[in-house]
Amino acid sequence: MNPDGNLRNNCAPMYSNMVLSFESFAIKSTGVDYVFRCESLPPAKVRVLTTFADNVNFDALKAAAFQIGLSLLPYVWMYRPCDRVVIAAGHLSTFQVEFWNRIYAEVLAEFRAVNKLGHGCFLLEVAPHAPVCPQLCIEIPRNSEVLVGLGAGKDSLVASALIQRCMKPIRWVFFGQEAGQFAACPRYQELVRASGVDSHVLLQDLSLEMPPEWTLESSHHQCGHPWACYVAFSCVLLAAVHGQQWVCLGNERSSNFEDAPGINHQWDKSLEFTRLLNQYVHQYIMSDICIFFCPPSMVGAADCEAFLLFARDPLLLEIFYLLQYANWCRPCAMVW
Repeated sequence: MNPDGNLRNNCAPMYSNMVLSFESFAIKSTGVDYVFRCESLPPAKVRVLTTFADNVNFDALKAAAFQIGLSLLPYVWMYRPCDRVVIAAGHLSTFQVEFWNRIYAEVLAEFRAVNKLGHGCFLLEVAPHAPVCPQLCIEIPRNSEVLVGLGAGKDSLVASALIQRCMKPIRWVFFGQEAGQFAACPRYQELVRASGVDSHVLLQDLSLEMPPEWTLESSHHQCGHPWACYVAFSCVLLAAVHGQQWVCLGNERSSNFEDAPGINHQWDKSLEFTRLLNQYVHQYIMSDICIFFCPPSMVGAADCEAFLLFARDPLLLEIFYLLQYANWCRPCAMVW
């Protein structure tokens, strides 16, 4: 530990003489493909697998898809932690560059500490030829649904129950860390059934395609991925496609506190991140969408209060039973 109390060493990044580039992205009927390059290595590709309606607002879709690529950049950077990162897929304003520099500094603090990469994080550069993506503060037709992220824990399920108590219809959305994860785990279907939500579950899967040349030489421990940041911007994209004005993500109270001095591995679930996220989305993507981490009435409450809420409600008690005693598949059991 350094004299300033931070759990970090002043070691230089292994690839300080290399440049990582977010090269491009392409919107297809099956999702969005992202391309990242590092010097002469074969390109790394990340695929976000989902479906888009034909009548979707393309400007909102393109603006949100670009931001998702920025949230996925750390996944690739962890294999080649360069101190220079160039954005060529789209143009960023000074405010946007500052926003993402702040995001990366916070969410990558754990990775830098564990791998002894020192205090500094990379700073974004915008390529001179970067195309201008739609940066419109637009509005689109909305329905009355609340888009709610489905997880394997109590937070999203309590959130859905509280929203339904307010007589608001919800639409579940599930983000898989690999293709087919939702279908492979029958307990997710049981949780959806127990929640009483009849609408079709929206699905989005992630596929990371790293060439062997990237992974063979990388000895860095992979940790601190900004999953919640990726999910939040993905919800903006899906809300643009399916017409929801409200996005609810159930997150735990502990996300507002550090794990160690200067390190919070859940920072992109915190209230501070939520405020920054809404300001950014309203200014650069859609002005009429609201993203909140729920249950809002339980912010600052202890976990025991969540369990009391389960115990008082027959529906929530059934969900809690499923969570506690379900025969989870291994990835879900690790989450729970």
